Amino acid sequence: MPAYGVANLLAQADVARDAASGAVRVDHGCLVLDATTDRAGSCVGFSHERPSEYTLTAVVERISGVDHFDLGLPAGWRRALAALDELSGTSELVSLQTNANVPDRMLLTPWRLHTVTCRVFGGEVLHLAVEVDGREMVHYEGPLDRVPFFEGAKDPAAFFARSSATSAFRVHRLDVAPLDWRKQPQPTSDALDSARQAVESMVSSLRSQRVKPGDKSPPAHKLWRAAAQSIDDPARHWVLLDAAVQQAAAEGDLALACQAAADLAKNFDADLDLWNAKWLSAVLKSAKNPAARKALGVELLRQVEVAVALQQFALAEALVSAGAAMKSLPVEVLKELKIRGVEIGLWRSQTAAGQKALATSPDSQDDHRAAGLYLAVVRNDWAAAADHFGKCGETEWADLAAHEAKAVGADDDPVAVGERWWGLSAKAEAPLKWWCLERAARWYRLAPPNGSAKTKATFENRAKLLARQRKTSSDAFRPRHPIDALRIGDRWYKLYESPATWKKAAFACGGLGGSLPIVKTLEQNLDLVRALTSGTSGSERRTCWLSCTDQLQEGDFRWPDGSAVASGFTNWHPGDPDNAGGGQDVGSMLVVFEQGKIKSEWYDEAENAPHPFICVWDD
Repeated sequence: MPAYGVANLLAQADVARDAASGAVRVDHGCLVLDATTDRAGSCVGFSHERPSEYTLTAVVERISGVDHFDLGLPAGWRRALAALDELSGTSELVSLQTNANVPDRMLLTPWRLHTVTCRVFGGEVLHLAVEVDGREMVHYEGPLDRVPFFEGAKDPAAFFARSSATSAFRVHRLDVAPLDWRKQPQPTSDALDSARQAVESMVSSLRSQRVKPGDKSPPAHKLWRAAAQSIDDPARHWVLLDAAVQQAAAEGDLALACQAAADLAKNFDADLDLWNAKWLSAVLKSAKNPAARKALGVELLRQVEVAVALQQFALAEALVSAGAAMKSLPVEVLKELKIRGVEIGLWRSQTAAGQKALATSPDSQDDHRAAGLYLAVVRNDWAAAADHFGKCGETEWADLAAHEAKAVGADDDPVAVGERWWGLSAKAEAPLKWWCLERAARWYRLAPPNGSAKTKATFENRAKLLARQRKTSSDAFRPRHPIDALRIGDRWYKLYESPATWKKAAFACGGLGGSLPIVKTLEQNLDLVRALTSGTSGSERRTCWLSCTDQLQEGDFRWPDGSAVASGFTNWHPGDPDNAGGGQDVGSMLVVFEQGKIKSEWYDEAENAPHPFICVWDD
């Protein structure tokens, strides 16, 4: 690979040539690894010249299943494996199984985009580091010859991406760059003119082709691939990426246009705000009817998330601004765009200041504070943030960052930590103030439900103040339900079809700011039945988890807020809960849907019995 350039491996993917197993496809510039009957899972390789030391960045979305996603990392004559959410096998260090110590959690939770960063450097003493959403999960340092060679791609020197047979993933980005790489300046006008003349015939020929429905390689995609192959020529690379973006906009392909636009932004140090606004205006005009506008709005939000995951905040802001100006988008999309605009504004300003400070080896207090805020607010790298805060005398920030960096333990007092975040919010200006308030709210939610009268009074007071602040902030930085969640009554519901254990399901919902269902009234039970059976027909039996458990005291089922299940509405199957066979400590609901008649009952079950699950958010 040349010293210049971030290579987008997805632009070079040839599924017909490089798929090693399973079901692999390309969809609007994204790689989809589907669940498969092939025991080896779905795997595709990327044969690309690599630097000896590199960073591989993937933006990944779990579509279904709860099992692992793997990245093959070539290193010298070996190839290591980063296995995220591995459920089986050994936990040997060199396989980098990133959740070996937290088997009840999913690193790659459903419905969310996750950024996975892998750094490979060193020689005979090799360093392999894996981060998920800014948090380092594994750092291997040891002899290269201890790293086994992991099979996957057909080419033994290739990178590869692989899903387990029972899970499906969408890979939105897969970039590789030299470890010490920096952005290049925009090519000169003369260089760009020369490059345009050189590719004019090819570009004109591709643009003249008709786009056919279902075409897997339309003209925009071919231009994007051609740009990827010209990465060693900056001017040609710029011209072809620009052509790919304009053609994708003309084809109404927002996802592919964003792929190419992000490639250009990642490689060149240039002001692209006006350029982004122009091509976005063209692509948004392609939606001619309400259904098309709704689909475009959902895709617009997805691309905002991808841009944020890549820290391409200029592109994210351009997407938000273009969408907000399109008043014909659905109301819920416009509301979410408004919220994202507030959040991205903070992230962009903190990134600019923080990266500038880190690039110059911070030595002043202001530099260390800027670096700390960037690492905490944007990168979620709390351990590194705590170090910088400590060096600039921000002891409160440093101590709170240290709390955030470690798992919550039995000795922690969540209310006290929440109060400290609340105190910091009083000293901060908006929107950082709102971000601090939501950190406080997160810690309050971790407090035990059976707190003292003083704690409950604190919660009531803070809840009123927080509600007023959220009106001002438009709910920025607050965990929110997915845009496609189903509203029933005063709650939002999202069904996840792939079975998961009770703890994994609870963790996934909690990570999104929701919870497994809490059912205290007949109306809430009926709403949950409706959410579980929505869209079904014929004869069907469906089960989902409830949030109640008797893990603290056998037979005494409680909801997460500490209230007794028996004190309100219940719908237990006759004889349940019975703890049959022992270990049946969590609740589930079975719904039988047959020829228009619905029957629902609750059961106690073992927490490791996999079921589909529903996440619920209060309005």
